[in-house]
Amino acid sequence: MLRNIYLPFALLLLLIVVAGCEAIEKAPGEHTLKLTKPTHSDQLVFADENIKVRFTVTQRRIEFTLWNRTQQPLGIIWDETILRDPEGETHWVLNSTEDTQKMRTKTAHATTTHPHIDPTIVPPGSSISEYIKPFPSGFQEILIYPSKYATGSRIKLIMPLEINGLIKVYTFGFEVVD
Repeated sequence: MLRNIYLPFALLLLLIVVAGCEAIEKAPGEHTLKLTKPTHSDQLVFADENIKVRFTVTQRRIEFTLWNRTQQPLGIIWDETILRDPEGETHWVLNSTEDTQKMRTKTAHATTTHPHIDPTIVPPGSSISEYIKPFPSGFQEILIYPSKYATGSRIKLIMPLEINGLIKVYTFGFEVVD
């Protein structure tokens, strides 16, 4: 007799859980992205004769590891690095060093002025792991892609590198798959 009482209750509970799960959205940062520029890559990896770079993109920042494949030092020119969001707006970026060490007091008074960020030098044959995020206005954090733009969102990261004394501008395109 007890089995007959608990069975409908268990089925009702299971129905509530299953129905509730369909309404749960993925947590921020759990979207799947692909690299669309300069080449297509589901693994978010790009390589040429100068660099190899692997990305992880979340709503708040783009993490990457960049390998210098040349025989000369390579410089990441942060002052000219731009992030273009899904609405077509462009943003200056902060790298992880500036974000954690210096910017906490600067961003409290920030408006539209981007502070100078020294280039990061990557020695020949070595790598660096960094993250970038859009430069904030005051204490307001800017998302790389808001939830309302998740699936189908296109983001561009324009990153100039100084390689062998010349500036090479890399444009990395990303698309949110799901």
